[in-house]
Amino acid sequence: FCLGAFGAIPGIILQCCVKDRGIPDHDLSASDQTNNPVKLVFGRSHRRALFSCMLVTSFLIGTFYLNFVWLPIFMKTLLKPSIPNAFAINSSTIFFYLLLGPLIGMLSDYCGERKIMLIGMIGTMVSGPVMVYVITIANGVGACFAQACLVVTISFGTFPLFAMTAKTFPPMVRLTGVAFGYNVASAMLAGTVPALATYLVDKYSPHTPGYIFAALSIIGIIGLCVAPKLHEEASEFDESVDSISGVGDEEAMRGNLQ
Repeated sequence: FCLGAFGAIPGIILQCCVKDRGIPDHDLSASDQTNNPVKLVFGRSHRRALFSCMLVTSFLIGTFYLNFVWLPIFMKTLLKPSIPNAFAINSSTIFFYLLLGPLIGMLSDYCGERKIMLIGMIGTMVSGPVMVYVITIANGVGACFAQACLVVTISFGTFPLFAMTAKTFPPMVRLTGVAFGYNVASAMLAGTVPALATYLVDKYSPHTPGYIFAALSIIGIIGLCVAPKLHEEASEFDESVDSISGVGDEEAMRGNLQ
């Protein structure tokens, strides 16, 4: 948790390199100027994006807690015989997960966030039950391989998620919409998914929690299907390039880009 402080580093870089210009008044309608973002995000025009955000974020929250929080405890405590070095395996797969971030980010920039997320969700839906079953019958090496395979598919479905959900909202409600969707999914699933997995192990068999991966993937795919058109404003791109490059004349920058 202390290492989370390093998350301030990219924030400082963005704060120094990119000027936050806000939303110009002439880009807002009269009703937008009189309402706060919390009221706006629940408006009819944004409900679809909000619903989509909650669904796709449920995939992130559910699979993360199931794979990185519950699974090592399952391998160490609930599974008989237990997997040796379960927490070391989990730590190594988390490190592998982080290494995949830049690569999948580049792929999503090239191919589009939705395509990459769909590949990851379908992969998790198929591989989740299989890999959990492999863990129940494998030794430490087999368990490490199975969890690493889960990490690959989950990373495809989760790393492009915040870029995708942010683009489904217009700028005036973007942070509010994403924050609400993320926190609702966290409140509903962060504790429920591990508890359900433990119940399935006790009630049925050790491999049954793998079907939770499939269920979460289906929820995420539905979220992708109902997501509205992405908001990718050209003006925002121009302003970001202008701020990072240090060029003060916006018209000159646009001319160079053309």
